[in-house]
Amino acid sequence: WYQRRVRAVTPLLLLLMTEECVETIFINLDILHVPCLKMILSKGLGYAIVGGSILVKFPQILKIHGSGSVIGLSLTTFVLEAFCAMVNVGYNYSMGFPFSTWGENFFILAQLIIILVQFFHYTGNNTLKLLTPLAIPALCLVLTKLPQQHLALGLTAVVPLMALSKILQIKSNFMNGHTGQLSFVTSLMNFGAPSPDSSPSYRRWMTS
Repeated sequence: WYQRRVRAVTPLLLLLMTEECVETIFINLDILHVPCLKMILSKGLGYAIVGGSILVKFPQILKIHGSGSVIGLSLTTFVLEAFCAMVNVGYNYSMGFPFSTWGENFFILAQLIIILVQFFHYTGNNTLKLLTPLAIPALCLVLTKLPQQHLALGLTAVVPLMALSKILQIKSNFMNGHTGQLSFVTSLMNFGAPSPDSSPSYRRWMTS
């Protein structure tokens, strides 16, 4: 009876572990099997981060929409963030890594596209407003076709570019004397989030 129940829920368990781990933990009852526990922790962490990433930029999107303004926001910051997310998506997709190890970059990139469209809309640049949602996915597709060594080189620039993007936003706040339409909630979530380079690498290391 117990084994039949385990077989019935195996498709769900496979989201977090391999069939071998299902057999080890639930059939053989070796619940302290370290490689399987690492895999469960890694995949669980991955899904949690991917799920949480859906909300990271959402407060910023709502604040821009509600105010109808992008005052105080640094365009360069969002462009750099979008570039970093594009490199991550292109590299991890081309390498064939599981979506749970890099999916947060996909969702963050989608939200950054919305923010950039809002930025160009409220600054009256209709050409870029129309081109942005077309150009960024197209560039992502191009990145997936590049040699992996070139993508790996671009990946090394992600962390310093992300740091630069934050510095530019701080500089904009300092020069304006206020934070304008910068969302405190999004800034706080960004501060607590793992870096776009270390997060996928760490979760892949956990399964090795």
